[in-house]
Amino acid sequence: MKVEFRGQVFEFDRRMKVKELLERLNLSPESTIVVRNDEVLTEDEWLEEDDEVKVVSAISGGVWVVQFSD
Repeated sequence: MKVEFRGQVFEFDRRMKVKELLERLNLSPESTIVVRNDEVLTEDEWLEEDDEVKVVSAISGGVWVVQFSD
């Protein structure tokens, strides 16, 4: 399977669950999303040898600005 993450391509030659893929890439399931054919996958789904997937960082951030008027 081909796995794209941050501009790099990783290849694996056997089927595995999404959870195992993330472990092999040393990534947290809480901060990443695995996508196959525009479908977000869960940790328990199987990835096949011929799959092409993308791993996307799911990092949120920003600043909340609250202004009070007198």
